[in-house]
Amino acid sequence: MDHNIASPALHLVCAVSDKAVLHRELMASPDLAPRGTGFARVVLVHGARSAAHACNPVLERLSRAWSAGLGGDEDTALANDAGAAPWVVWIHQDVRLAEGWAAQFTQALQHALQRWPDLAVAGVYGLSGFGEEAVRAGDVWDRGAHLVEPTALPCTASSLDELLVAVRADSGLLLDPELGFDFYATDLCLQATARGLSAAVLHAPVRHASGTPREGAAPRRVLDRIARSGEVFERKWAAQLPVFTPCFEVRQAGDVRAFIEQHFQAVGEGHG
Repeated sequence: MDHNIASPALHLVCAVSDKAVLHRELMASPDLAPRGTGFARVVLVHGARSAAHACNPVLERLSRAWSAGLGGDEDTALANDAGAAPWVVWIHQDVRLAEGWAAQFTQALQHALQRWPDLAVAGVYGLSGFGEEAVRAGDVWDRGAHLVEPTALPCTASSLDELLVAVRADSGLLLDPELGFDFYATDLCLQATARGLSAAVLHAPVRHASGTPREGAAPRRVLDRIARSGEVFERKWAAQLPVFTPCFEVRQAGDVRAFIEQHFQAVGEGHG
């Protein structure tokens, strides 16, 4: 690795809907435990209307601070202290990070930036390659299953799983509020590509304890939410279809809702 590449500061953002899950999973991570030093700042947002509502204000604040250069206020100091543009790491409340994860992710990020200086989006699981050529990439524990893919890491990404996605604060990229809590990570990859920027899957394994099943019975409100976001995503990127994500193969409008209707049964209201 080129050690002249500065180490970027990581700012962690999480939307909280269930405090018990938050403290059992994410906040139990050693880098986040009391006196943990893995992140420049941890931002917990309660009552967020969308992933964008929680994450974008942090991205915008750090972008302004980075552009302003060194200064006296806290945001500017945090943005510029490491000598490299800071990154905002969006993470689900039900993700557990191993001890030393922040250092591992930072090192993987530096390695990826050496290969792709225009890197603007990164995650830990997703797809590499576009359309029918897309292959899975990443190494995570998801709902008890170890998903370790043969694709060598780091690799460029065409899609990322929403469980964890990092954005370079000076890239100008923001999460799309119209996508709610779904499809925003792949949307970021497509935004980056459209701007001539890169996205990547990095090797920094995590554990994901999601309560949402891969198929079968699922809360109606969760399925309706995903279907609505899918329709927005399909309209937005109609000219780029087919677009594949870790969960969906979107070849034409209506594919997301059709997949949900085929593989899931809506039940009650429940918890997502």
